[in-house]
This record gives sequence, structure tokens and C-alpha cells, in this order.
Amino acid sequence: MTEHTDDTTDHSESRLTQYRRLIVDRLCEHTTLTVADLADEIAVHQHDAPLDDVPPTAVVDIYTELCRTHLPELARASLVAYDEEHELVSRPGCGLDTSVPVSECQLPSTDDSESS
Repeated sequence: MTEHTDDTTDHSESRLTQYRRLIVDRLCEHTTLTVADLADEIAVHQHDAPLDDVPPTAVVDIYTELCRTHLPELARASLVAYDEEHELVSRPGCGLDTSVPVSECQLPSTDDSESS
């Protein structure tokens, strides 16, 4: 008896893996991106065309998939940091995923006597 495989499921799994690899690859280049910019980058890659030649509905579909599926799952796996409220995504430990206590921030001195 042969096992039947669902081509739709195989295609969806393949796209899921492709999107996630693209997300991680783009974050290696950019550290932090808006979800909209990430959707643009994936659309350009997926359509192998400049953004102006990609149908706007394709970008919207990718954006929606990123927000609903890919980014939350990658964030749960600690592969990205995803700020849903600000629509930002970054590499873990970088960009929006870093926090520095205010006491550790040093502002440049405005005292003119130090420059002499």
C-alpha cells in the first residue's frame, strides 16, 4: 500500500521553510527591519523582480502571513525578536531585543572646557 501525500501540504511546508530562511537571512544583513520592509524583501525574492513589478496584493499576502504565522513562531523559537506593537523584527540580542539600563547610557559632554 502506498502512502498518499498532499501536494498542497508539501507546497505550504516548502513555502513556510523558505519564508523563515529568508527572514533569518535578511536579519543577518539588516539586524532590524519593519515587518513591511521584510514583506517587500520576501516579495522581491519570491517574484525575482523589482518591487515595482510585484503585485501589491502579493506583498499584502506575505505581510499577513508574516504577522499571523511566521514571526510569532520564530519568536517563540527564539530565532527572532518580534515587536508586534511597533511592527519590528530583529535578530535575538540585537536591535529591539536589547535593553540597556539608563544608568549605563553616557551622553557626550557639552562642556567646552573639555575640548581645550
